[in-house]
Amino acid sequence: MLDLETGAIYDNVLERYLTFKEVAGVYFILSLYPETEDDVGECGELVSLLQIVSEHCLGYPLVRKNVEVFEELFSKDLQLLYKAAELLNYTRIDLGDAAIKVYALPRVPMVLALWSGEEGIPP
Repeated sequence: MLDLETGAIYDNVLERYLTFKEVAGVYFILSLYPETEDDVGECGELVSLLQIVSEHCLGYPLVRKNVEVFEELFSKDLQLLYKAAELLNYTRIDLGDAAIKVYALPRVPMVLALWSGEEGIPP
């Protein structure tokens, strides 16, 4: 959440305000985004959550709880992903057992892929 008066950014996942360095990084990315003249397109390479967020962040109680709710909801019926994504203007993609692509910003795609699991491997 961005405070328009102070410029402070509160991270609901980390449950804290971002540090000055973190805020500067967010502002830097957002300031360059509209100035980009050449749209290079998508490279087609996927980046996992662990390549973006350090593994210890996945252990935070709020993050873990969200992951657990997500796993519980979609592990019973993977097709619910498509129903849940209807408002996001998603595109189905061929990955896992159910997958979508949505855009966080017009040129920033996010892919969400689900696997139903198999013997010894949870969904």
